[in-house]
Amino acid sequence: MDKISAEIVIFQRQRLHIGCSKSFSWNNVTSIYIEETQRTLTHVGFGQISTGLLGMGNKGGVAVRFQLYATTVCIVNSHLAAHLEEFEHRNRDYSEISGKLRFANFNQALTVDIHDVLIWMGDLNYRIDDLPIETVKRFCHKRKLEDLLRHDQLKNAIESKLVFEDYKEGVDGQGPQFIPTYKYNPGTSEWDSSEKQRPPAWCDRILYRQRNDDYRIENIFYRSHFDFRISDHKPVSGLYRISVKVIDPERYRDVYSEVLKHCDKHENEFRPHIEVDPKLIEFKDVRFMESQTSSFVISNTGLVPAHFNFQEKIDNVDTPRSETVTFIKRYCKQWLQVEPDKGEIMVNGSREIKVRVYVDKTTASSLTRGDDKIDDNLVLSLDKGNAVFISVMGNYIPSCFGSSLESLVQIPCPLREIPIEQIQRQERAAILHQVSQLEENQVYDIPKELWTLVDNLFRKAVNCDQLFVMGGLPSEVLQIRDALDTGAPETLPGGIFSVADGLLLFLDSLPEPVVPTYLYRSCINCKDLQSCKKLVQQMPSCHKNVFRYIILFLRHLIDNGPPGSTDTASRSSMDNRADKVRHLSQIFGTYCLKAPLQGQDSSHTAPQRKGVALKTAAFIQFFLDEKFE
Repeated sequence: MDKISAEIVIFQRQRLHIGCSKSFSWNNVTSIYIEETQRTLTHVGFGQISTGLLGMGNKGGVAVRFQLYATTVCIVNSHLAAHLEEFEHRNRDYSEISGKLRFANFNQALTVDIHDVLIWMGDLNYRIDDLPIETVKRFCHKRKLEDLLRHDQLKNAIESKLVFEDYKEGVDGQGPQFIPTYKYNPGTSEWDSSEKQRPPAWCDRILYRQRNDDYRIENIFYRSHFDFRISDHKPVSGLYRISVKVIDPERYRDVYSEVLKHCDKHENEFRPHIEVDPKLIEFKDVRFMESQTSSFVISNTGLVPAHFNFQEKIDNVDTPRSETVTFIKRYCKQWLQVEPDKGEIMVNGSREIKVRVYVDKTTASSLTRGDDKIDDNLVLSLDKGNAVFISVMGNYIPSCFGSSLESLVQIPCPLREIPIEQIQRQERAAILHQVSQLEENQVYDIPKELWTLVDNLFRKAVNCDQLFVMGGLPSEVLQIRDALDTGAPETLPGGIFSVADGLLLFLDSLPEPVVPTYLYRSCINCKDLQSCKKLVQQMPSCHKNVFRYIILFLRHLIDNGPPGSTDTASRSSMDNRADKVRHLSQIFGTYCLKAPLQGQDSSHTAPQRKGVALKTAAFIQFFLDEKFE
């Protein structure tokens, strides 16, 4: 950046009560003439402020600011409080102008003090302290200016840093080298001879300041003009040379480009950087209710700690029990779990992230239909860093758990022997309620898998009083799943409680429950058995057959349970037929009747949820209390 010199001539003349502005009853005239051969003057702005109570006083200041090449210049013309004793008032006026004056059409943060070069002039009204008027006049006559300046209020205030901090006055900062400019008899060059006998003072001043050594302002001359006699003040003038900065456009572009490159490089170095290994996670032969776990490692290869999390994205939840598609924000699909999902990795550190695939009753049906796949992309997001994508892929093995009744009654062989594409077609037909097409292809009245589960319970568990009370083993339930999907033997693996759990899980994972959801409201509001029977007749044939089959099985359990003890006091509550009916109604009411998803309200209170459960149980109980043909 080069520097050139510019000269500014300042001529200060105070004109009192010539005009009246909206804010104060005085007028400072500031005229600036600049001769330029090219467009070097920009960002011109003007401002004014009135001082005093509520801004209604007759004192204040005006200012003009501009940019000369690459240097900002501000010139202030002010009229401060008068009279010898108003020293503190003058200091307040200065502070108010300096701190509160604003320039129109510029940022409100642009104040007088933040310019590179400042020139402040005007009737500042500072007086000479602690000297009799005759002594002041004698010093003036003998031109003992140094003796007078020692008593000058403004000079002492600047030295005490009360006002105009870092400002200078006169050539080389020596102050005024002329006799005081106030107060004279108008039309003459004689001191005031009126009744008030105002003592002489340097009221009319020009001060200047540079922001720092990068900017330079030099006072060439500073003088008063005693030939002017139209006022009680004598005007003062000064010539100032300012070294202004000039930007070389070509060099500026080069330097700017280099600075940007340096900043980019610096910023890039101090952004978090990570490496992920591997970026592809594969799962083979994912099965219902059987989790698989893999992992990847995040390594911090940058110079700063890395804060990570997985970025949310829109996931659509489409289930057969909902008439609408719900969109939910989450970072992975429902069948996928990531742990931890956020954290901090220190420099040169690493973190293992566990990825778990688990297909349960909420996600099995969409995977079986082919509406979803074991395929997802995790977006690993870094705070102030780039995102990294991790792909999760695999294949799902369909099961009778999560398949529809309509599809299962069409399959004459084990499910694993059917091509996946055929299963998907049948499942899509079921969800679209293509009843005629499904009934034409129907092989069984009920799914063979359901018959196998119930048959094992029928043969083994009639005399078990803890059936559907005691839980089975999860590992045995998985063995039962595989046996049903691959062609079950007459006797299923695992204990009888695990078979009972398998039956409930089969019913719970149906995409459309045994009692279709479109009949749900009518069923829970039934008041008698005949109304319930009419609703059963409205079910699709496979649902109606399954419902009847379950009811007959439950009645058999109730009527052919273990014999009760003759000792009434020791008889178990489960030995009582009414208790058995209530117990089984509550269990199977929950699994056979389910509300449409859009009709479920998670905000229900516990008593409300209990009331709904009692209604579903009541529907089942009608058939267990009476003979059902």
